[in-house]
Amino acid sequence: MNLKELRTDAAKENGVWIQFDDETRFKLASRSRPEFTRAYEKARKKIPGFKRDSAESNMTCLRTAVGEACVLGWENVKDGETVVDFTPANVEMMLKIPAIFDWVVMNVTDVTNFQAEATAEDAETLKSGFGVES
Repeated sequence: MNLKELRTDAAKENGVWIQFDDETRFKLASRSRPEFTRAYEKARKKIPGFKRDSAESNMTCLRTAVGEACVLGWENVKDGETVVDFTPANVEMMLKIPAIFDWVVMNVTDVTNFQAEATAEDAETLKSGFGVES
């Protein structure tokens, strides 16, 4: 393992645009930022009798922390023909949709989204196997 390949670009950790579909993209920040930990702890303190082994409590804290610290913006999100503005309430609503929540969590935890370009390309090669055509 080469630790250099796992390092991220600090500027990218603070937010990169990631394509969701042909029209829609989200600005997402890395889950490894301290802002995520602070938001998680703040959410945890709001749950009376929080238990770390409670899946429901942990999911609530994760959804809140991701929404507050990792989802920084979006473009071209619509509900039918109505444009969905980027607001804290709309972030909370969007993250209650399992397909969106799962996609966001997958992307905020994927280190290759926040690496320098050359390192990200090297990591993709490692994932697929050197010399393997996809």
